[in-house]
Amino acid sequence: MQITGTFGVGGSINIEGSCDLSSETPTYFILSDPQGNAITKTAAAGEVFEESPLLIRPNVTAGDGTTSLTVKMVCRRNRS
Repeated sequence: MQITGTFGVGGSINIEGSCDLSSETPTYFILSDPQGNAITKTAAAGEVFEESPLLIRPNVTAGDGTTSLTVKMVCRRNRS
């Protein structure tokens, strides 16, 4: 995953996941990197996450009027 863009003043983004498909408003949790740290970024970064939830979203949690972020992910389907 790659996070780029303008974070603005105090800009922050969490990468979140959920397996809650039973609701129109799923409950999300912050994903972790391989070292077990929550994936919360305040600057451009590349990252790998450990979990593989059904739903994944970037969630901008802070910033100002100039905050404009792009998150790109490479995903693959696990065929069993």
